[in-house]
Amino acid sequence: MHLTALLLLAYVNGVITMVATDPNVCPRKVTISEELVVTQQQFVVECCPNYFEDDGRCKECSPGTFGKDCKVPCLANHFGFLCKEMCNCSGNMKCDPVTGCVCKAGLTGPDCIQECPNDMYGDNCNTSCNCSVHADCDSVSGKCTCHEGFVGEMCELQENRQERDQPNYSLVIYITLVGILLCMIFVVRIAMKAKQRMSKSIIDVLKWNERQQSRQPKAILRISHRTTTELGTNVPPTQNEDVYYEISDVDSVGAY
Repeated sequence: MHLTALLLLAYVNGVITMVATDPNVCPRKVTISEELVVTQQQFVVECCPNYFEDDGRCKECSPGTFGKDCKVPCLANHFGFLCKEMCNCSGNMKCDPVTGCVCKAGLTGPDCIQECPNDMYGDNCNTSCNCSVHADCDSVSGKCTCHEGFVGEMCELQENRQERDQPNYSLVIYITLVGILLCMIFVVRIAMKAKQRMSKSIIDVLKWNERQQSRQPKAILRISHRTTTELGTNVPPTQNEDVYYEISDVDSVGAY
């Protein structure tokens, strides 16, 4: 802890480069109390509010700032020394904390209606562009818009047209493969549908044949025939026989 106190004392001694009687100096009493260090009071010599220290002297704040050490910026619509001035800007203007009303970014002229020249940008066109002659400078942001054939942050590099004009073979191959795949899927679907239609037709024919056969009537045909014998033989006459055929067997009998 005593090291902290020693550092603080060194800081205080370093600050006391000004005399309390100097203009715009406001001494401030500081109490130091740490372990192993005797409690004591020191005067810190520092600049008054609205002044800042520069080379051992207190100087007034620059326009656009105020407060302790001049670290506070002007509030809205205020500008100038200690921000005491008020802005009354028109539509194309804005309040600058240092100078007052200025043209908005990208505009210039008495009425702030003229656009910035190609090599200038920003508020009231006060900032120079860093773009090359092969680019257009954005009047608001200063960003470079390259002309055709040039690249780079400031458009200082010429584009390799051979690489730019070279076709993208990977994309061509990808599109070709996708097209082939889609054609294959289309052909397979057509073949499957044709096969399904053919199978359905075969099944319909078989069912129709079965229905036709089930509807065909059956009848019993009585066929009588008598066997004769030659005269003078001892063969007994054959008895009359009644033979029954199903109508489905008639064709085979007639064949004999």
